[in-house]
Amino acid sequence: MEYFKQEAPKAIEQSLEGIDRISHIVTAMRFFTHPGSENKEIADLNQIIQNAISLSRNEWKIIAEIKTDLDPNLPGVECLPIELSQVV
Repeated sequence: MEYFKQEAPKAIEQSLEGIDRISHIVTAMRFFTHPGSENKEIADLNQIIQNAISLSRNEWKIIAEIKTDLDPNLPGVECLPIELSQVV
């Protein structure tokens, strides 16, 4: 019983972290696969970068660590968001 008292909180925390990661991946995939417009739109570069990190994490997580310092006040940029996402 003592083992479960010690391990249960860790297991719950790890499960919640996993659910959070899955949620970010699903959100990023929905954005990435959404059919883009041929017209330029105002895009959030921070979100595009975060989506790229979420989607590519499995490729680099063992050999690298990514630290971001994104400006939360960065203004939107007029671009083709889907194409920019694919580049990033």
